[in-house]
Amino acid sequence: MKRQKDELQKNNYLVKILKTLTKLVNNFISILLIISIFTFLLYLIGNYQIFLDTTQIFILKTLLVSSQVIFILSVLGIIILLIKLFIRNFSTKKIFNIIYYLLSIIISCIFIIYSTIINQLYL
Repeated sequence: MKRQKDELQKNNYLVKILKTLTKLVNNFISILLIISIFTFLLYLIGNYQIFLDTTQIFILKTLLVSSQVIFILSVLGIIILLIKLFIRNFSTKKIFNIIYYLLSIIISCIFIIYSTIINQLYL
C-alpha cells in the first residue's frame, strides 16, 4: 500500500514538472514565433525601403536562428506531450498542443528554408 502511494506521489511530481515545462515551451515558442514573423516582415519591408545588404543579411540570420530554436522547442514540446500521454490519460487539450507544435514546426521550416536560400543568393 505504501509502495503504491510513493509511486503515485512520484507520478504527480513528474506531472507537475512536465506541466511547468509545457508552459515554458509554449511561451517561448509563442514569443519566438512573433519575433520570427516580425523579422520576416522587416525583411520584406527592407526590400522596398532599400536597406543595406549587410542589414538584410543580419535580418535573415536572425530569422534563421529564431526559426531553428522554434523547431527545437517544438520537437521538445512534442516529446514532453508524448511522455505525458504515457503517464496520464489522453485529452483534447493535448491534441491542440500537438497541432500547435506541428504548425510551429511547419512555419519554422518555411522560414529556415527561405532564409537559407536567400542568404545563399546574397553570397
